[in-house]
Amino acid sequence: MGAKDEHTVKTSWRPRNIPGVIDHCLQPLHCPRHQHGQRSGGQKEAVETGYWPLFRYNPELLKEGKNPLILDSGSPKMSFRDYAYHQTRFKSLTKSKPEEAERLMLLAQEDVNQKWAIYEALAKQAAAAQPGAVQPPTPQA
Repeated sequence: MGAKDEHTVKTSWRPRNIPGVIDHCLQPLHCPRHQHGQRSGGQKEAVETGYWPLFRYNPELLKEGKNPLILDSGSPKMSFRDYAYHQTRFKSLTKSKPEEAERLMLLAQEDVNQKWAIYEALAKQAAAAQPGAVQPPTPQA
């Protein structure tokens, strides 16, 4: 919620009686240290980094030979750094411990990149005949 209205509508109107359908919505709490203003908690920016992917999962699609995972987020458009450093809670570490802040920022971006690659690979996989057959990609060395 707050990142992409179309995704909110699609997930809100999905049938509730389908076993196994994930119907989970997260809305971050507003925090004065986020420094995003009253209207936005940074959800859109979090989605644009790939840090907070928007997706839907419907196992009923397997019966139609379709992939049950639908990735509603586009490819990341901004770095995690650009998102994080607009928030006081992250930016404050650059003043007190700049080396540690840089190390953590690199780790965070690496984590975002790895998770995004997994979600993207899962969403691109063809649906298999058996329910639950969509498997995560094998890690590359």
